[in-house]
Amino acid sequence: MAKSRSTLVKRTRQEEVEHPPTYLSNYVHNILVDLPKNVSTCGYENTLTDEALFNWTEIKNILRLPDDLVIFDQPLEWFKDKLVLIWGIIHAAGKTFMKITPEKRAKLLSCLPKISDPSVDRSPAARLETTLIVTAAFERFLGNVYQSYCSRPVPFLLRDLLATDEISEVFGSIPVTFSQFLAGCVSGLNVRNISWHGFFSENELHINLVSCLIILFASMADITNSKQLNNHQRPPVNLIARSGILLNFFPDLREKENETIEYLDRSKLVNPVQRIYWERILQSFKSERYGECLVMMLPQLEQSLRTYFCPSNLLCAQPSEFYVTLDQIISVVPSAIDDESCTVSDVLGENLLEMLRDAFVYMDGPRIRDKISHGEVDLQDINHALCNHVLSMALGVMMVLSQEEGVIEQCLLETYLSRAHPSSCLRRVMDTGLVCLLNWPDLESTGIIESSDVLSLRYTVYDLFDIQHCSSLRDVLKQMQDFVNKDYFLRLHRLNLDTSAVSQARKLVSYFQAISERITEAYHFGKDRCDTRPRHRKTYERMIAILPQLRTTLFAILATLVFVLTQPAVFSSDHHKRLLKSGIKFVENVLSLCHKEKNRWLEIEQLTNNISSQYSYYINKNIELVKKL
Repeated sequence: MAKSRSTLVKRTRQEEVEHPPTYLSNYVHNILVDLPKNVSTCGYENTLTDEALFNWTEIKNILRLPDDLVIFDQPLEWFKDKLVLIWGIIHAAGKTFMKITPEKRAKLLSCLPKISDPSVDRSPAARLETTLIVTAAFERFLGNVYQSYCSRPVPFLLRDLLATDEISEVFGSIPVTFSQFLAGCVSGLNVRNISWHGFFSENELHINLVSCLIILFASMADITNSKQLNNHQRPPVNLIARSGILLNFFPDLREKENETIEYLDRSKLVNPVQRIYWERILQSFKSERYGECLVMMLPQLEQSLRTYFCPSNLLCAQPSEFYVTLDQIISVVPSAIDDESCTVSDVLGENLLEMLRDAFVYMDGPRIRDKISHGEVDLQDINHALCNHVLSMALGVMMVLSQEEGVIEQCLLETYLSRAHPSSCLRRVMDTGLVCLLNWPDLESTGIIESSDVLSLRYTVYDLFDIQHCSSLRDVLKQMQDFVNKDYFLRLHRLNLDTSAVSQARKLVSYFQAISERITEAYHFGKDRCDTRPRHRKTYERMIAILPQLRTTLFAILATLVFVLTQPAVFSSDHHKRLLKSGIKFVENVLSLCHKEKNRWLEIEQLTNNISSQYSYYINKNIELVKKL
């Protein structure tokens, strides 16, 4: 949830960013940093079992919570009192984790992704890295449990997931409430959000809290094992596949290692109290721990943007308000920190902002931060190319904001054009559609004459682009392919086209590949068996007769869309949206009827003639003929 609208901080070239000594508000600093110093483990020894798991019965006796407790309704004073008890349990868990045998510790860690063992690496950076990984994995684990007992979508936020009846029924009220104190309530320790949104500074994350999270995960997993629950394991998201359209834009940062280190050492945007985290990021990148590198980098990128753009009252984690997040800062809608005279786009530039949105916001992009922070990705699958892209992007952002020369060249950033914006995806799918039509079986030499309706539409479309009527369809398809890859279409996303029309257009053209595959399959299937029986021969001849005009009709539908896109007002009109709906219905029917086992070519012919007449009528009535653009 966004905060109330606030004005973006305007900075002159000479003005430096002022870094606060902490990014925690007084209350949050008190419960995370000051309070644990004054709580001992006396009286909490029995809160853990011999296997170093939580003893929920003892914890229930200590906390003394009513069964119908709604934690979100409690005042801050109530939290202050209860968190004294919570820290006693946390300290007991941390002490136990450090003194148990390596075998027991290994068993606790076995249910988690690969992490840095807090008993081995106690550095502040390692603590944060482990916390980030464990909280993401914990959320994924709970989501799997929820999905096993409920057909509804898994709640997007850990807070909402822990508040579901399904999770409470499986684990019981005390384990759930304890988890909420640690990571599922903004007035509690809220360690998940504070770590993932970049608020922790050096030495603010207690090592016992990190150990406690590990024991909590193992204890919750033990509950599911003891009940012999058959948890639904959702497959991880293939982030590399989703990111493919973005990659290979930046040079390899391995070749600029020293420059990168030097830049971060002098960067004005790196707060000294968080510098150790950037050191860990570069260390992980160098040692090819790419998943861990991204885990640490994403909160720091958000914090850099927040530090630059937000006024001081929005820089710290608060107990009663939601934070200004990465998504809000770079959102496609006016940001909570924009004002009319100065926007995030003005500061970052359109190209860099588009790059950030491609990576983190657009639904057709990888949404890297969401997928990693919610535990949907196997960190071991993240490769150098993806990590290199995000690290380069982060360094580019810091360079632009600090107005310093950096590792990434400004001129390179200015060449980037969106690849995941819905309109950019429309351009790409149109290009794919043209390639599909080019790859159809070549039947132009058969001498088959197109119907009058199809021929009329073909010449009407040719006139739109000032193409000679005698041109072969193959040559025209190649010309059209060149056309959609020109600068106008590469910048289509900047036209603010009607989103519903873009969605309809993408749906229409997305059928072309499936239709082409079925046509090719039916063509070769019919050709192979046309000599076996007279009936097969007749079916094949009927197909051969219709394919050229079906191809021409699909071309004309796509070419009409290409032309209309050069006239944004026409593209967004109700008349054109109705035409798109007719086109979608046509391609859906063709896809069904052209299956090799159906061979309903006469019906396809009738549909082709009807849609050709409809498109010809639309063009003649609604589009002013112009010279080739």
